[in-house]
Amino acid sequence: MTESIIALLKKMTGSLNERIFSDELEYIPNILASTFNGNLKLLYGLIEDRNAYEFARAAVLEALIALWDTKQISRKTLITYFESLLDRHIKYNNDHDITWWVIYDALKTYPEELTQKIRLSYYFLGEYADYDDYNHSVICPDEFEKSMKKGKSYVLKKYLKSHKYHFIKNIHSEIGDWCWFKPEPDYLKKNISEEPIIKPAETKPAQLVSNNLSKSDEAEYFYVGDETHMARCHKLFGNFNEKGLLSLQDKYDTSLIHRTKDQLENLEGEISKLCLHLDLMANAAKEMIDGDSPWQNNYDIEEHGDIGDFANDLYEMAGYIEFNILEAMTEILAPLCRLMPIEDIDFGEPTEFYKTPDDTLDEPSKKQSRLSFDID
Repeated sequence: MTESIIALLKKMTGSLNERIFSDELEYIPNILASTFNGNLKLLYGLIEDRNAYEFARAAVLEALIALWDTKQISRKTLITYFESLLDRHIKYNNDHDITWWVIYDALKTYPEELTQKIRLSYYFLGEYADYDDYNHSVICPDEFEKSMKKGKSYVLKKYLKSHKYHFIKNIHSEIGDWCWFKPEPDYLKKNISEEPIIKPAETKPAQLVSNNLSKSDEAEYFYVGDETHMARCHKLFGNFNEKGLLSLQDKYDTSLIHRTKDQLENLEGEISKLCLHLDLMANAAKEMIDGDSPWQNNYDIEEHGDIGDFANDLYEMAGYIEFNILEAMTEILAPLCRLMPIEDIDFGEPTEFYKTPDDTLDEPSKKQSRLSFDID
């Protein structure tokens, strides 16, 4: 039955919906959840069909939420698919119609992992992030931001549980009065048992949210890269190259900075050990080279070996630390040099933003190791 429903939805047009579907698309998620045969690709195909009717695509997209809420697919599967749709929207800057619904349905999962990509999708939606041609939006940026700030329990209760997704226990009781499924006279009496019909839980359609914000309810959000975002960044961080900042969007992984900091903290032990050995070497050098006396006898040959070998060990230890610091810091800092204002600096040829020789963010395959010696 799933295949038949999807086939019918693929043939829908706006006029067809007005004539025979009315508001009945709101029941599609529960119907598909109740008839699901395990073939997600069948649903994906309609969702990604840009030639299909928008509200048919949205109904099938919402069916994925119903499948998750009825424990037929995992949240990871859901989030991964939503992320792929957002990535496609960000990359190609098209298919805005379905992106509205992707964000709305993603919100029902409390999508912490997708927050930045959703903000970036809002940026590409532009003015349509708040309004469509009828001055309505599925979920405007302001509501998304405020809802996420209120936490997981609030989001799940308001946006997920309020829909009461469920298995349909009696398909005829749910769709028997639909004009496109309405049976012939006496069909139900002849084909349905006299067992009491279990009335399914009431469902609510997805509500369009009007973006009528009062002046006192000033937006606390911004679209990544828009004028508000840039103005705030300039106020907080001073002068920088705006095109350089935009070139980092959706490419630069800011979490690398924290991970690199952790790597450097792991080197603290090596650095402390090197400092202790340098103190020992300083005393030994004074005794040997400067002839300082009295002899302190802090050097242990059995532990550190001959003094020349010890010096070589310290040299290699320092090189190891330097190598690891440079490897870690170059990857995270070189791309950030794109933020340097170009102003009147002459780089030899017209350029939108400065790139250091070690900046391989756009072409990771060109990243070269800083190891300058061979290991046998």
